[in-house]
Amino acid sequence: MTQRTAMGRSAVARTAVTTTLAAAVLLTGCGGPDGDSDGDGPATAGAAAGSAEPLTGKQARSVLPDAAAMPGLEPRAEPAIVPMDGDAGQDICPKTHRKGCDGARFRGTAAFTDPATGTEVDFWLIAYDDERSAENGYDILWDWFGRGVGVQPDKVSIGAVGQERTARRGSPDGRTGPVTVAQIRVGATLLWLSTTAGDTAKSTTANSDTAKTGSAMSSTAADTPTTVTDDRLKALATLLAERAQQAERGRAPSAHFAG
Repeated sequence: MTQRTAMGRSAVARTAVTTTLAAAVLLTGCGGPDGDSDGDGPATAGAAAGSAEPLTGKQARSVLPDAAAMPGLEPRAEPAIVPMDGDAGQDICPKTHRKGCDGARFRGTAAFTDPATGTEVDFWLIAYDDERSAENGYDILWDWFGRGVGVQPDKVSIGAVGQERTARRGSPDGRTGPVTVAQIRVGATLLWLSTTAGDTAKSTTANSDTAKTGSAMSSTAADTPTTVTDDRLKALATLLAERAQQAERGRAPSAHFAG
């Protein structure tokens, strides 16, 4: 299995992430059926291995965390799943990257906001027919979603989660706060999470409150955007991967964000 490398939030590149996350609202309306040191590469001992059964729509939806799994954060879009048939994949797999959706069964999204800082946390997934399809889609879709962190992003370690993982943090236009995107493969499912810093005004205003009560997600300094710490990013990635592993093993996902 090959090492995964970085791909190039410019206005154009950010479209990859914003288009997908905007689809969360549409999905909610539609409903749906019930590591190495740098954080990239193949899984180490302890990660899920072997042939994975494809997820049903109900199982795929259960992978996405709900409000109960994300204490301290406010839902922006409830977990929702739709089948990947007809034109359903055009927003998540644009024409230039359409092969990344070959063999895809379902797609889904969920989204949250940290009320203390304005930091946005978004999850999305594609469940495939088999592991080979998910493997084949990995590089193609990282080339698309990985653009959301700008052209010179920093590597971020998210631990040895899943069979494959890649995470980068950057400033899309060199001026706005940091954005982090992580992609993980667990069996026949590709998973993503992104964190987008709250704006400077909100995070500066919230700074005194955060100092008193603590934020579930971020650290801040006066007059600077919020930043999700590496430890919390790793906790989010672990949460998502564990929920996928639990679903693939036929169990009801129970992993939750511990902050």
